[in-house]
Amino acid sequence: MWPAGPGREWWAEASAVWMNAWITARHDPSIARVREAEDRRWRAALADVVRQGQADGAFSASVDADALVRTLFAMLDGFMVQIVLDDPAVTRRFAHDESLRFLSRELAFDARAFSSRR
Repeated sequence: MWPAGPGREWWAEASAVWMNAWITARHDPSIARVREAEDRRWRAALADVVRQGQADGAFSASVDADALVRTLFAMLDGFMVQIVLDDPAVTRRFAHDESLRFLSRELAFDARAFSSRR
């Protein structure tokens, strides 16, 4: 999660590779299958975390975990593109804090302990 600490700048290069895979997947069925499988794997893993948090009472039980994760990933992908392209209006700190604000609102937990504005 952003902001990455010192020595973790590799994420920008990894993100650029992933962005290239999206473009290539439009024209290469084998890359499209890998991209879809990876997205499915990551979404399932995070949805499981949300469901476990719901079962433990840490998160609101009224949220559809799968829909929440799809929305979150769309938001994070959008932030990633803007950050990799060095958009000055979308900093890593902004993406981090807005992502947490979204999650805390949707899942009904206090995100202040995770904020980069501490």
